[in-house]
Amino acid sequence: MILLLASLIAGAEEPTTSATDVPPQELLATSMEVDEALVPTRPDRSKRPPVLAADAKELPAPEVREIAGVPVSLVRVKGVKDVEMGLRYEMGAIELAPGGEEFVVGTVGWLQNAGTKSYSPSELQVAQDLIGANVWSEETGLTTHEVGLSVPRSDLAAAIPILESVVLEPSFPKKDVKRYTRESARELIDLAPLDGSTIASRASFYGWYPSDHPLGQRPQPETWSKVKNKQLFAYHETLQAQAQKSLLVVGDVTFDELTPLLTPLLTEVGQGTVRTPHPQGEVLAVDRLIAVDLPAAEQAEIRLVMAAPPLGHEDEVDFGVANFIYGGAFLSRLNSNLREEKGLTYGSRSGYYTRHGSGRWVVQTDVAAANVGVALQEIDKEITLLGAEGPTAEELSGASDVPSWNETLLTASSAYSRYDGLRYTEQSVEDARAEVVASAAPEAEAVRASFQRWTSDDQVRLWVVVGPRSIIESQLAGLGVEPEWVSPADAVRGANY
Repeated sequence: MILLLASLIAGAEEPTTSATDVPPQELLATSMEVDEALVPTRPDRSKRPPVLAADAKELPAPEVREIAGVPVSLVRVKGVKDVEMGLRYEMGAIELAPGGEEFVVGTVGWLQNAGTKSYSPSELQVAQDLIGANVWSEETGLTTHEVGLSVPRSDLAAAIPILESVVLEPSFPKKDVKRYTRESARELIDLAPLDGSTIASRASFYGWYPSDHPLGQRPQPETWSKVKNKQLFAYHETLQAQAQKSLLVVGDVTFDELTPLLTPLLTEVGQGTVRTPHPQGEVLAVDRLIAVDLPAAEQAEIRLVMAAPPLGHEDEVDFGVANFIYGGAFLSRLNSNLREEKGLTYGSRSGYYTRHGSGRWVVQTDVAAANVGVALQEIDKEITLLGAEGPTAEELSGASDVPSWNETLLTASSAYSRYDGLRYTEQSVEDARAEVVASAAPEAEAVRASFQRWTSDDQVRLWVVVGPRSIIESQLAGLGVEPEWVSPADAVRGANY
């Protein structure tokens, strides 16, 4: 074995060099020689990724039939496992409580599904859990009230009696009423005045709508502890007796299955004739600046409110595209300016809130109190630039609503959300799709002109700034509007301004 090893060594060729003989620099250079074609390139995240064009899908129009006098709209989505439905009352606080008590009316919706005459609160929850159902009710709004159901299709028959009990015989348990009214008052009186974002948001709403406008009713939390469940019963009975009603159903079901299940419920529900009209919005007559002193705050909250196109207005689609470009996305102009370029904030955005008869455009951000002045300037500068120069082709390419439209039928929940929205806007599927198609191919000049019409210097503006007065007061002079200083407590309640 030793002789064999020795002969192998003797016969081996001597290397001319060894790895240790190569200078380190040359060895490093040799080891780093790679084929560049094989190295993947990193994506460029400094700008929006390219958006692939897609066609807006054709969505089915609801099939509508009357059951016991109530129109039922069915959107059949094959393959989804759940069924979603919502019974809508076209009546709200404006009709139910024209002299006030908006909070009391809203409580009907919040607590309608807390318990019923047939189910205690705990029994109601267990009954739903056993079949994976959720019977929901929404806060009664100014013009509508809604109660609904989400349930696996296989358990639909078992869920309808639970829904029927919630719709027809809510008990409004006294303990829940007391707890809800107490916690709501505590939130508004004790907690909201401490939070700059809440203060700014509420002040931007109440500062826009006067107290005598249906949208501007001021809360009276001192009276909430006096709410009795008999008041809730009275409002519920009025809704049942007087309101126009409609039912939207989404799922992999047919009318042959639904009709026998829904007939007993809708027979008891009945049909009414009252439909609350949509309130018309009002625009401020002059510019306004509401300032709130929050001495302990390190950050200052900023809001800007302006009028915007109402539902159905010819500028609605183009203004929506402009809003997306200005502040409606992470890579929007405003956020790129204030966050990415100047580092003034963690986030800024704008929102376009449209309804029948009115619309609002709201810009919001928060910055260090010492940076309020520069933030106000940049907000205004970006408005002027978009209105003057218009959007770029790249910006327009990312503003399409087609992707979300095409995801409508992915689940029963997503489909219900879309079709319930159409029920509010009172649009046909065809008209809604036409708007989506328009959003995918906007004209730059039309977007620019629409934005400029609604945001030019001659349009009324409401500014709200919340922060330590000792720091922000001197920075507000650039707005050219005398500030109205409001206390945090008054700001969240819309009081004294």
